[in-house]
Amino acid sequence: MEVPHHTIRPLLTPSRSGGRSFFAQVVHSRASWLILAGVIVLGAVLLKFTFPSRSSTSAPQPGKISVLTASYDMMRTGQNRQETILNTANVNANDFGLRSSFPVIGTIQAQPLYAPNVMIGGKSHNVVYVATTSDYIYAFDADSGAGATGPLWQDHLGVSYHAPGIYGTPVIALDQRGGGTLYVITNDSLQAEHLHALDITNGRPRPGSPALIAPNGFRPATTYERTGLALVNGVIYGGWMGLELGSGAAEHGWVMAFDAHTLKLLGAFNTTAGMDTAPHGENKREWSGDRQPWQRLAEYHRAFC
Repeated sequence: MEVPHHTIRPLLTPSRSGGRSFFAQVVHSRASWLILAGVIVLGAVLLKFTFPSRSSTSAPQPGKISVLTASYDMMRTGQNRQETILNTANVNANDFGLRSSFPVIGTIQAQPLYAPNVMIGGKSHNVVYVATTSDYIYAFDADSGAGATGPLWQDHLGVSYHAPGIYGTPVIALDQRGGGTLYVITNDSLQAEHLHALDITNGRPRPGSPALIAPNGFRPATTYERTGLALVNGVIYGGWMGLELGSGAAEHGWVMAFDAHTLKLLGAFNTTAGMDTAPHGENKREWSGDRQPWQRLAEYHRAFC
């Protein structure tokens, strides 16, 4: 059916009111422009909250980056890949340097660790954890500066000042309540070594801590834990260096694995199990400093299981 011609009015056909087209009326209407501006502003606000910019979400907040294991990460790279403040312009003698220092008992061979927002005494603290060769663990407020009166807490884990003490860097597992657990191995006497699990908020031992380390054939008087501890899927790994014995031989090297919840020994790998001691040039001591031998951990774990 054909539509009558008089029922269709073109949009731009002059209207009866003043001869202006509908489009011209909209363009010259101040109210229309105000409404349009309001819609644009509202849309921009909605987009900002719905799709925040990358710069607002990717940049870490100060004090939020943790250092919970030796050399920053599981690959022992020593890199802080989230650093956003330090650069070649501000790292200089005038703007970059020592902020504070704290007295400790013993020397420091292990790397200090850092955990932000730890709840201690009902307050949130950014905490530096320090272990010494006299088997002391300290928790210092990282923001206290030169006027600090002392540590937030300290604990002496050893029984002898004549043993090697703590050489390997501890490892920290954080929880969701502003706390966590610090694992550390003490070469605390010439007769024994222990694995400790400490509450990072007060230094108190967790249930089952300390756990005696005594696999068959292990001699703590001439063997001490040297590598930085690694925490992988609920298992704590450590490596032991055997001392030179003066008879042309060296003590065994060891790699051991422990359950992080019970602290029980899961397995121990003796690098020279086929001989009483290893002759020079053939010893397999696990020195490695804080660089855990990651490429062999899977092999060792298969041997443990």
